[in-house]
Order: sequence, then structure tokens, then C-alpha cells
Amino acid sequence: MSFRPQPEPTPTWALGGIERLAFVAIPEKVRRVIVYSDRGRAAERLFAKSRDHLAGNGREVINRPPPEGFDDWNDAWRAHLRSTER
Repeated sequence: MSFRPQPEPTPTWALGGIERLAFVAIPEKVRRVIVYSDRGRAAERLFAKSRDHLAGNGREVINRPPPEGFDDWNDAWRAHLRSTER
């Protein structure tokens, strides 16, 4: 697993839970939404439920769950930090 910075600045919103995806206000100029989601049935269901909202105004929607073996990105990030401490 590797973490690398994006090549250009990316506006980011932290929603505090995938259940809020269907309610986030997205500026009209946004053309692509990348969701760093959780893994699991509930996360998949909530992402599917919010897809129409996220894709509104012709936006591209990309779902990026954490790497295999991790339930969320926080777990993946902590594992990455532990692996670099050695």
C-alpha cells in the first residue's frame, strides 16, 4: 500500500460519515466527486443511495474504498504509519 499526494490541489470536504453523502452541498463548478468511502454492505448501500445526488449537474462520480483488508481509510492510514516507523 502506498500513499502519495495528488499532483494538483483538490478541494476536499470531510463529511464525518458516509450517511451524509446524499445531503452535502456541492458547488456548481465541481465536475468530479471522488468519495473515499468505507468498506462493507452499509457503506455500499449508502453510496448507491447518494449516487444520483453526487452525479447531479453532470458530475463524474468515483468511489475509492480503502485497500483490501481495511474497513476504512483511517485504519489504512494507521497501518501505513506503523509500517514506516520500522
